Amino acid sequence: MPESRDEKTHDSLMALSRRLEPLTGDWESSDDDDLTPSLREMCCWEKVMERNANRLRSRPEEQLYDEIEEEKTWLNGIIGKRHGNSSLACGIVAKRWIDQGIWRDEFIFGEGTKWKHEDSASVELKCKTEGDGNAFSLTGQETRSLEAGNVRGAKVQAQEREREASRPFHRFVYQVLIEREKLLETLATPPGFKISPKDPSEDSDEGLEAYYEALGPEIRKKHSEHLPDVNSKACEVVKCKWQKRGIWDDAWGGSMPGMSWKHEIPLVEFLHRT
Repeated sequence: MPESRDEKTHDSLMALSRRLEPLTGDWESSDDDDLTPSLREMCCWEKVMERNANRLRSRPEEQLYDEIEEEKTWLNGIIGKRHGNSSLACGIVAKRWIDQGIWRDEFIFGEGTKWKHEDSASVELKCKTEGDGNAFSLTGQETRSLEAGNVRGAKVQAQEREREASRPFHRFVYQVLIEREKLLETLATPPGFKISPKDPSEDSDEGLEAYYEALGPEIRKKHSEHLPDVNSKACEVVKCKWQKRGIWDDAWGGSMPGMSWKHEIPLVEFLHRT
């Protein structure tokens, strides 16, 4: 009988754990001296599995799920727990991904999912047309051709920006803007204020609409005020969320992320540095 995918994955990780034996000394306690070779190998394998799971937290499907859960928690706090909050949270997060340009219609969350910047096929690059300095001598047809080429060049640049939007740095900046809005809304919300439903079956969209209708003037007022600490606070909140979700890479250092996610790092290289 051929091996199943799970069995092959298990065997591959066990083999990898044996290759990494010299790296795992810091994982083992003094009590490990009493372990049998098979138990020692299993402990090593479990450590590898644990670190690999942490490495994969930055893939699209994990990030989408985490952001939906965070948004649902936010909705529970401002409009109360309702049956439709999960669906509303899904719609809000999906729209943000579309607005940022990181959504892919072919997202079928599971094995093999990639961000746009990881997949060279996600953006169809077209040749840019550059002028040759003889624009004034071009015929009407040649001029129209050149203009069309410039339009294609602009599209290429737009596609490239969209493709790069899924990198950590750009995702972080976008989420800081979202968090800034939420901080302003929090500052505009009186203590204990909540649009609580009489019944959990009440419409979530209507609840959110009522929330912004009630607090809209105060939220706009906060937007007009000079609040110097709100941007730095938003950065701190987003970084804390990323750390909690396991997608912050300590190798980035400082308060801003780099340009590659942890899951893009080969497993062996990742284990060498952790």
